[in-house]
Amino acid sequence: MTSERVNPPGLSPPAGFSHAVVATGSRVVFLAGQTALDADGKVVGQTLPEQFEKALTNLLTALTAAGGTPSDLARVTVYATDVAAYRTHAAELGRLWRKLAG
Repeated sequence: MTSERVNPPGLSPPAGFSHAVVATGSRVVFLAGQTALDADGKVVGQTLPEQFEKALTNLLTALTAAGGTPSDLARVTVYATDVAAYRTHAAELGRLWRKLAG
C-alpha cells in the first residue's frame, strides 16, 4: 500500500503534517486535525462557534480535495480548551455541523 498526501491550496500550508492522506490499494483517507486557520495561517473568528465553523470548513475542504464527502466520515474528534464554552455553544455547534456536513 502507498499513500498520497493532499494539501489543498485554499488551506494554510502544513508544517510537519498533511491536511489529508489517501491510502492507495484501498480507499482510506486520514485527515489532519484542523483549526481555525485561514489560507495565510492566521486564526480567524473570535468566538468558539466562529472558530468551529472555520475548522470544520477546513476539514471538509481537505476531505473534498481527497475525493471524499461528509457522508464518508467515520469519526471526527473535537477538542476544546474551554469545556464550559463548548457546553454553552453545543446547540449552535450542532447547527453548524448539520449546515456544513449534513
